[in-house]
Amino acid sequence: MSVFSQNFIIYLKNTIPKFRLSPGDIYSDPILVLNELCRERLSQEETDFYFAPKLISKAKYNLSKYGIIGVISEYFDNNIVNTDIDGDIERKALVLKTGYLNTPVTKATIILNGFNMKTVSEDTVRSIFSSYGLIKEFKEYREDYDFMDINKRGQKLHKILLTRDREETKKIEGRFEAIRMYLSADPKEKIKAINQATIKKGLFFHYLKSFTKYGFLGLIDKGEDSFRKSKIGFHNEARIIIDKIQNKDREASYYVKLLNYKGIKVHNYSITKLFKRWDVENYKSEFKSNLDRLEKAFIDEAGNETSVIQSSIKYVDLNFVHKLSGIKKNGLHIDSPGLFAIWYYIEKLGIQSKLDAMGLTYVEKGYSWFDYFLLNVGRIFYGISSYSKTSECEEPSLAFFSHLLKLPCNDSFINGIGSITQEQVFSLQRWFVERSKSLGIINGKKIALDFHQIDLNVDFPKLKNIGKGPSPKRGYCFNAFRPHIAWDLETGNIIIAEFRKGSARGTSTIKRFVNDHLYRAFKGEFEEVYIDSEYTGKDVWNFILDKEGMGAKLIACIKQNRLVKQHIDKFILENEGNDGFWCYWDDKHVFSIKTFELSWEYEDKKKDIPVKRNFSLYCCIKKSLKNDKLRCFATSNRNHTAREILELYGNRWIIENGIKDLIYSYFLQQCPGTDPHNVNVHFMIVTMCRHIFRMVEEDSKEFIKNCDGTTKTLSTMRKILFNQGSGKIEIEGDTILINFLNSFSVGLTNNLKSFYEKLENETTKGLDILGGYKIKYLFNPPYGAEHKNRLCKVPLVAEQIS
Repeated sequence: MSVFSQNFIIYLKNTIPKFRLSPGDIYSDPILVLNELCRERLSQEETDFYFAPKLISKAKYNLSKYGIIGVISEYFDNNIVNTDIDGDIERKALVLKTGYLNTPVTKATIILNGFNMKTVSEDTVRSIFSSYGLIKEFKEYREDYDFMDINKRGQKLHKILLTRDREETKKIEGRFEAIRMYLSADPKEKIKAINQATIKKGLFFHYLKSFTKYGFLGLIDKGEDSFRKSKIGFHNEARIIIDKIQNKDREASYYVKLLNYKGIKVHNYSITKLFKRWDVENYKSEFKSNLDRLEKAFIDEAGNETSVIQSSIKYVDLNFVHKLSGIKKNGLHIDSPGLFAIWYYIEKLGIQSKLDAMGLTYVEKGYSWFDYFLLNVGRIFYGISSYSKTSECEEPSLAFFSHLLKLPCNDSFINGIGSITQEQVFSLQRWFVERSKSLGIINGKKIALDFHQIDLNVDFPKLKNIGKGPSPKRGYCFNAFRPHIAWDLETGNIIIAEFRKGSARGTSTIKRFVNDHLYRAFKGEFEEVYIDSEYTGKDVWNFILDKEGMGAKLIACIKQNRLVKQHIDKFILENEGNDGFWCYWDDKHVFSIKTFELSWEYEDKKKDIPVKRNFSLYCCIKKSLKNDKLRCFATSNRNHTAREILELYGNRWIIENGIKDLIYSYFLQQCPGTDPHNVNVHFMIVTMCRHIFRMVEEDSKEFIKNCDGTTKTLSTMRKILFNQGSGKIEIEGDTILINFLNSFSVGLTNNLKSFYEKLENETTKGLDILGGYKIKYLFNPPYGAEHKNRLCKVPLVAEQIS
């Protein structure tokens, strides 16, 4: 292969997006534009590109000698391939990046230097990654562009420029002129242009297809591979090498066996030769964890052997494959034809590849955790409230959705969903927050925090290391679960819910919760944080207000502790007798027209030299007319009036209504037993389901809106979108046909068609979660006017009905 020069990489970055938008447009490629200028078919004023007169002059001279190849050589100054990079370094960097796509340049450089390659620099590794399209800038183009193909063409072009082979130069010139004549000809003259071309018709269309995709690189034949791809494959090779470094006592036979599970048959000496090539015995890690933070491909957390799996492969139960064969012949009748749209959203989240990297998508025998995950998501959208009721469901929709022949028993389901480790849950939660932000499901600018009490007996011995709060030994723990919830007020969507035991309070939760789950995605982006009286405490306020903490404005209902009580008493004593002090809020409440300041001094002891700061909250009072009970509301913005403070705090009701929806629509309180770990997994999956429905909301547009502009909940839309009644699944080729056997009104039919057609259009290449199958939805004609009741009574006589 070849490592491109910086100039050529910049050329690819700028040109590929333009050719993607305008395939075959020669004016999208600076090389071809320069060629037109040199041939005087175009003036400098007619192009968006600027070329120095000196460059145009030299390119004209080279054009006269070598044709378009001369123009290319002058544009790149004969500098396309970096010949200074060792082929062994190039191959090892490519293997490592192929196996671990998320590995950044800095980490990859350190890893490579551990293989006695102290000369590897970050610039070298970055150039290698760029040359194979493995950098962020090329991520969105990898599906449409084969960067290995581009690399081979670049290598061949470099060779042509070095040798100035007249025969090759003449061929490329002929190809370009033939294609240029075809593209610039009138529609009626295009056949004539093809017939006049100096290349055969079959070759003409071959190069035309490549040209419209790659520009002038499409006219270059592919070069040869500089290094051989092993039978094992780059992805598996990287995983084996890293696993060997992490587990030096493992023999070659171990990896032979694992590869055999995947259908790759190799001998022990092939693995031994691989270890020698990489010199794994002498590897020196500069990471304290000895690369344990990289994703492990071969062993799960329990130490069970698993095979190397690529994310594009979906492993399912053997009998499910037999079931698909039966469906091809006879079909499958179901009662939730819309449920299978959720497959699309799970794939859009990208969670399959994440779980695959964690070893949770495959086991040789039994159920994988991904099977339980699909079943759990499916039962929430299907509308089954508990885990035990799910296992009793005989209708085949849920089993087919989960890629199973039949649903597991209750114990298997509950224990299986809890088989994921606590560390894996933590990793998934952090990833999910960041992934949701990247998809625009949440933005984290205006956040509300809250607890929700779920009254269930807690198994106290299992509470160790899950949630922090007062100890049960002190006598004031409560037997309950209290998920701590962060809510995005702008999108109206949950951010994350995490288990906390009943004794936990804001002061013992918020810092750890934010540091663990919100900082990586939202640090520096927090604008407003809404809290209630559970978070009353200067430590919490300091953390939210301080720039070293969240650095956000605070809006709160604050509990009347000693400090707050003193300020309230003083404020009321000074103003109670004044006319107009209490203003009407509603028939049950009045509020103080004035505000008072609650200030304190905060000392940041984390600094080498302690820093003192002054913080203030500006408060107003709301009083109940029934029992004279006072509530204090506050904000850190001094410019708000008392009424504005109360109205601003009203935004917090979004989280209160959202929690009610989680309970009613997503069965938040239907926890799988009292094991804190299982409950935490339950909260995580409920959060994911809420995010999936958020994506459904965006795709449904006005269909899912109420008359007042609010969005309908899952419980309202479940029967309309996911559980519509009688349906039939059929399979034709690589397409799963979902037939709606019921007819609906004209309006509902059109809305459903619009929704499902959008999903079809975005999955024309199939779904990885279905092993490449596509989904197509078929509808019966809608009800017409004749399907209305006539409201006219006649006798019901069996013999008279034909």
